Amino acid sequence: GPEGALTAFVPDENALPEAVAETLGDRAPLARRAAPAVVVADDAGLVSAALRPPLSPDESFCEWDDRFRLEEAWFRPTGRLGFGLIRADTFAVGTYEDGERVAVEGFHTDVMEGHSKGGFSQGRFARRREGQIHDHIEEAREVLEEVRADVDRLVLVGERSVLSEVRDLADATDVADATGDPEEALEDAFRDFWTTRVYGI
Repeated sequence: GPEGALTAFVPDENALPEAVAETLGDRAPLARRAAPAVVVADDAGLVSAALRPPLSPDESFCEWDDRFRLEEAWFRPTGRLGFGLIRADTFAVGTYEDGERVAVEGFHTDVMEGHSKGGFSQGRFARRREGQIHDHIEEAREVLEEVRADVDRLVLVGERSVLSEVRDLADATDVADATGDPEEALEDAFRDFWTTRVYGI
């Protein structure tokens, strides 16, 4: 029944459970706005917040219990995890054991950046650049397939257009703008990804 601690995963603004709406009352729209989020509230009105974890729960749920349901795997790297960063010119992937990196592989590809007057035509330049990016992604994909076979789950972040080419290998993806040396960029992206936004309701 509605007593103790309420925890619910709200995947989108149109999927707010009735128990959450009743418990929050006038504040329910704030929970909708925070989605996708894990919403927590208690029957005494002391706690009411929405948390947007790095990895969302696998399915929606809404339950009362004597404590909030906040699983470590939603918020922190657990088990044997692969985490990769892929951009048009930069790639790196690490293997982590409970958050500690135990292996890393990465490379940078020189991709033509801009077209100047003279030399290549614009069309030829674009084709060459696309070919360079394609080769870069294919090389990264080979590495990712090996990592995928050796980890419990694989998270990939990077440029949206490039992620679409390797999304089928990942359990979760997200956009990231980390740049620079592949290994340093990977660490920046890893740190940014494993953060949780908390909204007071």
